[in-house]
Amino acid sequence: MPQPTTASAARRRPLLLGAFLWYTMAACTFFVPALAILAPFLSREFGLSAVHIGLITTCFFIVGAGISPVFGAIVDAVGARTMLLSLFVVSSAAMVVFAAAQNLAWLIVAALIGGAGTALGNPTTNALISDRVVAGRRGLMVGFKQAGVPAGSMLAGVMLPPVALLWGWRWAVLLGAFIAGLGVVGALRLRASTQPARAEHADGRGNGSDFGSHRTDVIRLVLYVLLTGASVSAVQTYLVLFGVDHAGLSEASAGIAMGVMGFIAMTSRVAVTHLAERLGRPLLFLRVAAVGSLVSVLILMGGEHEAALLFLGAAGMGLTGIVANSLAHLVVVSHLPRRMAGRASGMVQAGFYLSWLSMPAVFGWLVDLQGSYTVGWLLVAALCAVSVLPTIGWALQ
Repeated sequence: MPQPTTASAARRRPLLLGAFLWYTMAACTFFVPALAILAPFLSREFGLSAVHIGLITTCFFIVGAGISPVFGAIVDAVGARTMLLSLFVVSSAAMVVFAAAQNLAWLIVAALIGGAGTALGNPTTNALISDRVVAGRRGLMVGFKQAGVPAGSMLAGVMLPPVALLWGWRWAVLLGAFIAGLGVVGALRLRASTQPARAEHADGRGNGSDFGSHRTDVIRLVLYVLLTGASVSAVQTYLVLFGVDHAGLSEASAGIAMGVMGFIAMTSRVAVTHLAERLGRPLLFLRVAAVGSLVSVLILMGGEHEAALLFLGAAGMGLTGIVANSLAHLVVVSHLPRRMAGRASGMVQAGFYLSWLSMPAVFGWLVDLQGSYTVGWLLVAALCAVSVLPTIGWALQ
């Protein structure tokens, strides 16, 4: 009898770890879809324009981009588990400040706090995967945990608009604070039941000795996620506003479009990343994701004339553009040395967040300047096309 029990526990352990990593990524990134979905409510109460929403998002990613490499190095040095509690506490605190906001300044402070929480997301989760998941299953685990990000968007799109309409947007934000705060319980249980910290392993993880030989790989990944991230940041920040202001959708219907994109992205991140590892062709999948993003943005533009195109473009972005970041992290955990997973993840995450730092504000400025979304969408499409360039002539070791 003990043997079956032990085997059953062994089978459950990766599933529990994957579920926890999924939850972690959803919780630490929940601020951004919440802001995007509740933007119409904020605009009415505080008189915010599109550029203000972009500014808040930019502040969130200023912190995320600035400290992600630092946090990545800390994760390699002291272990991921010790950072998880901070991630959940800070992310929950950001949502509480968001809910209590009285003006634009409060929202910016909330975004700065939330950026610190999200900066811990990929370095900690990628390090846990490198430590605890065997080769051949890492693609599935990376896809599963990265699916937590669009899952947060999907859940926000489904839950927040009804709550905001019935009880007010502040209660909707507090729901996000509860989701993040609940992760503290999981982090405590993980700390009590896991293996010794990474610093105790004999492979010398954390000394960074292999970084120089893989510098070009990391730089290419950073450039790739910087460019593809620009398209994702614009779509996720302005999809709801575009739907309400120019496609004739209600707040609830536009939120459903965000939810559809999140659902497709959630499932695609698992399936596509796993398939890329099984076929051993991550670079091919990186290129396909970039081209797919371009096509999706061009379709999305047509939503101004036919609302169905908005849903179709959002679905395409969930299948391609949002998956691109997961494919980049697959390269980190599968093709880079284990001892540099935290540092490389932090740098790749910083590149992705730099796109969020700049693109939403630029896009919002173009919308306010032109009175139309057309120029902004064309800029996003151009960046999608350019994102193919870092993958040309690249051969992974």
